[in-house]
Amino acid sequence: QHVFHIENTEFRTVDIVRRDGHVYSDKPLFLAWTIGMIHKVIHALTGWSFARDTHAFLIWFYNALTGFICNALIFWWLFNAFRRIRKGSLLTKGLLAFAGVCSTWILSYSVLLNNHTPAALAVLGCYIMLDKYRKKNFNALAAGIGVCAGTVFALDIPTGGLWCAAALLAIFQMNGMKQALQTAAAAATVILLCGLLNFAAYGTWLPLYLAGTSGTFHPNLDLSAGYWVETLIGWRGLFLYQPFLLLGMIPRKQESAPDRWMYGAAIATILFYCLGTNEFGGAAYGFRYLIPVIPVLYYRAGKLLLEYIMNPAWKTALASVLLLWGVVTSAVGAYAPFCVAFEGYRSPAGHFTRTVRSSFGGNLLCASFEFAPESALTKALIRYYGPQHAYRFLYESYFNIKRPDLIRKVQEKMVAERPEREI
Repeated sequence: QHVFHIENTEFRTVDIVRRDGHVYSDKPLFLAWTIGMIHKVIHALTGWSFARDTHAFLIWFYNALTGFICNALIFWWLFNAFRRIRKGSLLTKGLLAFAGVCSTWILSYSVLLNNHTPAALAVLGCYIMLDKYRKKNFNALAAGIGVCAGTVFALDIPTGGLWCAAALLAIFQMNGMKQALQTAAAAATVILLCGLLNFAAYGTWLPLYLAGTSGTFHPNLDLSAGYWVETLIGWRGLFLYQPFLLLGMIPRKQESAPDRWMYGAAIATILFYCLGTNEFGGAAYGFRYLIPVIPVLYYRAGKLLLEYIMNPAWKTALASVLLLWGVVTSAVGAYAPFCVAFEGYRSPAGHFTRTVRSSFGGNLLCASFEFAPESALTKALIRYYGPQHAYRFLYESYFNIKRPDLIRKVQEKMVAERPEREI
């Protein structure tokens, strides 16, 4: 349609900002604009659009394109980074790099367009280039580090701000002010281009979720221990879903400047979101705000495994169990990454998501009911959560993912069971 406003569309979203009489998405514009430009070429060549019967293919194609590119590059960059570690076989390093995608939320969120997995890719690029710069510093690498850090900022402003600062401090520590300024100039160029894009689209340099009083991002301080527990090791927990990342949290006595500053940026990001939010990332699987820190923690964990843990064998077995659990939780997350979920204060007292509190449990219930409604697992989950809350959760979840066939199946199941219990 050659416009940035989104009111004339078949797609609906609550993530909007009203400005100058139009409705806009409040998401950072960089990724959507990039995909839009790809679509513009495809539309010009084929005439395909979302309004015609090819729209299902187009949705699949753009989701698959971004997901495949992010996953393939994260795998390849991790593999090359692990190859530089002397210990461990090539097969082990390949499997470890593959698990860096398949055992984390990177897999869960790569099935649809989002800003978190590309931000994670840019974070990993920044880390790897910093490590290369440590061994052989030259201007192109310094600029590349700035581009990666600036790209993180373009996709996720709070995280990107911390990564820009960490990258600059790492370059400064390794090679002084001159090349740190080159990194800063490259990052600033990316940020300026994104500002120009925002200005062309909205008449403001800021992304709409930060623009004035109408912006949708409002940090909310939450100092409660329960929120920290929930986001890190609880029902939405970074380390409950991906326990292998705990190895990446272990500090080392002697670390290089890239290791130190990237680790510091990851910790600062975790602290920022644990302190500055109070709704667990909204209706989403796990705690999506922390996806960009995954490559840093995973690389550190993999490095530790290769250098110190491969022997004795029981340590390797334990690490394998942690990775396999991550594969299970990540695959369940891929069922519906933006799912019906407990949202803290947004879920009022008595709300069914306060009972179906785990996004893993909720997705598992939905997948099990869809593919094996009479299975022991489905029945056990319905008993565990209680029929009233379980069926309400299923109904709302299938409505969320636009599956009327499954809504009908839930209704039929409720009617069939009504004589036995009140639902």
